[in-house]
Amino acid sequence: MIYLDNSATTPLLPESRSAVLDALMQFGNPSSLHALGFAAHENLENCRKVILDSLWPKGTPRGRIIFTGSGTEANNLALLGCARAKARRAGSAILSSDAEHPAVENTLAQLEKEGFRIFRIPTKGGSLDLGFAEKILRGEDVSLISLMLVNNETGAFFEVEKVFALAKQLNPEILTHCDAVQGYMKVPCCPESLHADLMTLSSHKIHGPKGVGALYVGEDVLKRKDLVPVIYGGGQEQGFRSGTENVPGIAGFAAAASVMVRTFDERHEKVCRLRKRLTEGLADSEAILNEPLRCAPHIVSLTVPGIRSETLVHFFSGKGICVSSGSACSSRSGKPSRALTAHGLSQTDADSTVRISLSFMNTDSDIDTFLEALREAETTLVRKKPGRRIQKKDGPGALIAMSGGVDSSVAAYLMKKAGYRCMGTTMRLYSNEEIGFGGESTCCSKKDIDDAEQVAIRLGIPYEVLDYTEDFKREIIEKFIRVYEAGGTPNPCIDCNRTMKFDKLLQFARSKGFDCIVTGHYARVEKENGRFILKKALDLSKDQSYVLYTLTQEQLEKLILPLGNMSKSDVRILAEEQGFVNASKHDSQDICFVPDGDYVRFMEHFTGKTYPDGSFLDTKGNVIGRHHGAVRYTIGQRKGLGIALGEPSYVIDKDMARNTVTVGREEELFSRTLFVDDLNWISVPSLEKEMRVKAKTRYRQSEQWATLYPEPDGRVKVVFDEAQRAVTVGQAAVFYDGDTVVGGGTICETERLN
Repeated sequence: MIYLDNSATTPLLPESRSAVLDALMQFGNPSSLHALGFAAHENLENCRKVILDSLWPKGTPRGRIIFTGSGTEANNLALLGCARAKARRAGSAILSSDAEHPAVENTLAQLEKEGFRIFRIPTKGGSLDLGFAEKILRGEDVSLISLMLVNNETGAFFEVEKVFALAKQLNPEILTHCDAVQGYMKVPCCPESLHADLMTLSSHKIHGPKGVGALYVGEDVLKRKDLVPVIYGGGQEQGFRSGTENVPGIAGFAAAASVMVRTFDERHEKVCRLRKRLTEGLADSEAILNEPLRCAPHIVSLTVPGIRSETLVHFFSGKGICVSSGSACSSRSGKPSRALTAHGLSQTDADSTVRISLSFMNTDSDIDTFLEALREAETTLVRKKPGRRIQKKDGPGALIAMSGGVDSSVAAYLMKKAGYRCMGTTMRLYSNEEIGFGGESTCCSKKDIDDAEQVAIRLGIPYEVLDYTEDFKREIIEKFIRVYEAGGTPNPCIDCNRTMKFDKLLQFARSKGFDCIVTGHYARVEKENGRFILKKALDLSKDQSYVLYTLTQEQLEKLILPLGNMSKSDVRILAEEQGFVNASKHDSQDICFVPDGDYVRFMEHFTGKTYPDGSFLDTKGNVIGRHHGAVRYTIGQRKGLGIALGEPSYVIDKDMARNTVTVGREEELFSRTLFVDDLNWISVPSLEKEMRVKAKTRYRQSEQWATLYPEPDGRVKVVFDEAQRAVTVGQAAVFYDGDTVVGGGTICETERLN
């Protein structure tokens, strides 16, 4: 295995491994007042001195090293601890850059919610915009600056010393923090020469063990008490970081630092030579070198036009070569890197960029093998061609909406087998950082994009990812939150079909010259009496016509649903026969951006709000208990109320203005009459008179007989033959005539029987 991902982590040095094992044998707690504790404490303090000394190649070391569990924790301590110190005040300004590591950027986002104003220095081309920095420092009440020394994706070696020096000249009490995780032991980084009050370090980036970081804190910060803890407990690490220290890990960190200090010059020379060999070997490649004006030698950023970075990473991995598509801490987000777009790359180019990061352990042979594999990748991998109109050839063109699941994959296979000229596409609808989940746990995630692309490669069809994150946030997520906060229960999957998937997909298909769009939904489209008709799937257990009722005649005309006549078991058999990576993949069941079903947790994460407690009421208006926010409860809910009334109780009403939840008996949940607006008709042009239909108000509900009555205000009144339980505002009511979808709309009002 050739390891070229040393910015993600590094192999453990033998000296570091030995130090860890030795410290494991001295198992005392360094806070204990006995011999074993004293021995552990002495080891800890010796390690602290080694790390401090490593930052001061000349002169007498000054300041303090605080050990943490990671570089991320050290960054959090520096930013939150300084911003929240009593000398700092909410509303003051913090200066950073637009290319920071997520450990800094996401912490700044939290401080922004707490009232701090954040200014980000542009870094286009890999250089700090010093003019912008000076403008902010002279014009704003800046209390804290946080800048990375070396960018973890582009290798840009930023001139932080110039910004910090100017800040200190204008106001000596401005705190300066340098995230030196990627620079420590790779480039010179003395706190004194950088004018840095605080500096973040990480063990596993310098061939030490994982799970250990450090924050250098200058003497002035300690004297002025400009740092407060963010973790509370036993007061270890001079009160700044409670929790028993990881002495074995720290010992390994110090051992690695000792070796790295001693060998700095020879390591630096070798890595510079390897970088030169790599960059000169790109002469006959299409790859574009994203080289900053000043760069650290160990990081090389390459854009390979037309090939997605994830595809390249998988390809190289198959050749026994480890590279990365960006920061390992956020590579599963599925969203183009902020650092790369800040550098000046378009989102398309950022999505085709890989990072090669070197160490002194690499060899000339490693570089030559990588270059050979790169040339093979450029000639064999399926390329995406954004912005290019695909010309019609022999067969009709089909744009396949590929979700990464088995259904859309088989739909693509069937269309290609039928002779269509196919292209696969996936809509990127959100970032996992934004919803607060890792990329493995959600649908429409990076894993799904990877699976879709692998199927496209196997089928030999072009593939492209379309980024609609801002549209999805504005049109789906924000509406979802509004409806819940207004007391309704939204159906974002239907809204997404209406405003995102079919609308925007059809626009894209037309722009590329395709004749139709194709999805893996279980439903059927036919033409009867001059109209395009939507019908249920033959496999009724998988029928999805309920969520497709918003399709217009224009969309239905261009839509092909190849699975409408198939069973799920037949689909999986086909996927297995074709060797698709997702043949046995589970179907997604939940709202894609709320995969754990905790929609209130999501809303609080997304908005930064907290929803206050309120009162439970009985049907007479008497207060019978306290709840944790009306938004947390849905009509018909019984479990999780936390009140005991001597009989089963259900949520029957909510008053969002008063933040009250009314509970009652189950029979008080039933309705026969409801009103629907935002209507779409499919089998008929409109509703001119009353109509007998079967209707359902939930996806899994069986249809019930009802009569539709057109209202003067454009709404439709729906009267069921039999009362329905827990009909909820915000959900969809869909009408059927046998297996044909008549139309549907959004429930806007209900009339309870009691």
